[in-house]
Amino acid sequence: MATYNGEKFIGEQLNSLFAQTYTDWTLFVRDDGSKDHTISIIESYQKKHHNIVIIDNEGHNLGPFMNFMALLQEVDSPLYMFIDQDDVWLPNKIENEIAAFRSLNCDETTPGMVFTNLQLVDENLNVLSTSFWKSIHFSPHIFNSFTEQAFIGYITGCTMLFNKKAKEISFPVAKYAPMHDWWVAICVYKANGKVGFVETPQMLYRKHDNNVTGNFVNSQKGKSLCVRFKEMATQYQLMRNCGAVSSFYNYICLKSKIKNTRKNI
Repeated sequence: MATYNGEKFIGEQLNSLFAQTYTDWTLFVRDDGSKDHTISIIESYQKKHHNIVIIDNEGHNLGPFMNFMALLQEVDSPLYMFIDQDDVWLPNKIENEIAAFRSLNCDETTPGMVFTNLQLVDENLNVLSTSFWKSIHFSPHIFNSFTEQAFIGYITGCTMLFNKKAKEISFPVAKYAPMHDWWVAICVYKANGKVGFVETPQMLYRKHDNNVTGNFVNSQKGKSLCVRFKEMATQYQLMRNCGAVSSFYNYICLKSKIKNTRKNI
């Protein structure tokens, strides 16, 4: 869990996590320098639950993307899930995703990932859409390959479960990668990894105005959900012209290398 000024909703998220039917997990938290009571709330749960670990941020504020990636790099585990600070997970989320992942029959050398549908809710958990995929006319069945799924960004980080190999191939992180979920997904695709999905919503994705910056579109959650549909439009067209996500991945990495080379000249 990557956190930042999340005191308003983090309790509900933590409660939903501890209400999961699958209980063999550890919550690792990295806070990005919250100015509110986020950390004290987490610490209060930590006193009651042995499976919460707070990672020292060493005084570094990294932003939502690299906060998640720094946390991911720090943790050693066979399976990983990203968790936002202000959503609510439905009770069977972890259990259902693990079952879907096991059906992929991934060995330790193969990157594997599962993602799910979600429900959109307002800040009071009133349902705005019972199915995010239906609201945007998306079905994971319509593609013959993982190519467009990975790029357009229907794979939201808070619904993902992936294995250690998927984590390993996600480092180093290209400078121009837009968000953590997009980056992990495209790395799995490029490595010919196995991908599965759960079509029924497994969580409540909270949309609100007070998230991180006070504006949903520019907030941590808004960025994660909306970056695919706005900021990446021209890059998507480039990928379409190239004909493959692999080509676009190479473009992103090359762009990052060129930028770093210019800095060193």
